[in-house]
Amino acid sequence: MNNKGMVLLETVVICSIVILILTVCYYPFYSVVREDDSNSEYDSIENIYKLNNVRDFIYKYVGFNNILDSKDELGKELVSINGLNITNDTEDISNKYKNLLNILDIKYIYVCDYEINDIDSLQLNNNFIEYLDYVNGELADDVDPNNVSIYRLVAQFGDETYASIRMWKET
Repeated sequence: MNNKGMVLLETVVICSIVILILTVCYYPFYSVVREDDSNSEYDSIENIYKLNNVRDFIYKYVGFNNILDSKDELGKELVSINGLNITNDTEDISNKYKNLLNILDIKYIYVCDYEINDIDSLQLNNNFIEYLDYVNGELADDVDPNNVSIYRLVAQFGDETYASIRMWKET
């Protein structure tokens, strides 16, 4: 009869220890999973490649300095470049640009300073502002915050995901 009581006591103690260990391990793991789920909307490899195509198009056909000149004239930290009106002697680049954005499923696209000082004053939806706040805190090790020739190309895609890549002023 004493053995049955001892087995019961050992079982209760072991179960308590296992529950305690699982509880202690659950909370750090859950916070990592929750953060990963919230960041799955940000900077997917596919979206970064899409933005890279837009960046290459801008450098090749539009000229990034032309966009920066317009941005400086407006005096804003963030400027929409959804509709660029560019033509040259032989072709209508604006239609090619719009087609590129449609093919890549880019809903909104902006050029902004690498560090945005006043995110809350921007007239954007809350999810986009949260993303800008997220990337604003992600200063890369190789980026000098005082370097005024570094910018971001930021996009919201049709599936409500976001991505950004760096752009440099052309020399």
